[in-house]
Amino acid sequence: MQKSGHVFTGMASGLLAMSILLHKIPTTFFNLNIFFWLLIVYIFTMSGGTAPDWLEISWWDPQKGRQSVIKHRTITHVLILWIGAFVYSFMNLNKGWTIPLLGFSIGGLTHLLFDIPNPTGVPIWHPYKRFSFKLWKSGENEFILIMGWWAICSFIFITINPQVLSFFLMLSNYFG
Repeated sequence: MQKSGHVFTGMASGLLAMSILLHKIPTTFFNLNIFFWLLIVYIFTMSGGTAPDWLEISWWDPQKGRQSVIKHRTITHVLILWIGAFVYSFMNLNKGWTIPLLGFSIGGLTHLLFDIPNPTGVPIWHPYKRFSFKLWKSGENEFILIMGWWAICSFIFITINPQVLSFFLMLSNYFG
């Protein structure tokens, strides 16, 4: 997937991160504190959506092309590390500092979800042994994938958090 595709799927995954937060933290939706944490988790999910690539610290060299400190799709793309970060943050959501890690790891996992069908694949356990479904090349079918991912994430968000739909219906009745 291209960078813009990872940005848009990371944005959609922010809805998943917010769903987990709203479901796991016992509070009312109208609590101002939860709005702060929802914004934080959303921002970190978006950032995590592109993190496996920018953590490589890359730059463009006109003679050599793309260069990076860390080779592309190696340690920053290891699936088990992102799963570990997600599990740790999910199990420790009662500590406020793990909320950004939750969003960041969900974003990173989303990035890998859309890289694994690519022929290059991603490493599962070892940085230099990759796995791929070989379904499409990077950049192919991105619009359909992005729209599909937004539909899935939106459906999950509204299904898990019906109070959000009630909130927007209340607003539409108030302003409409």
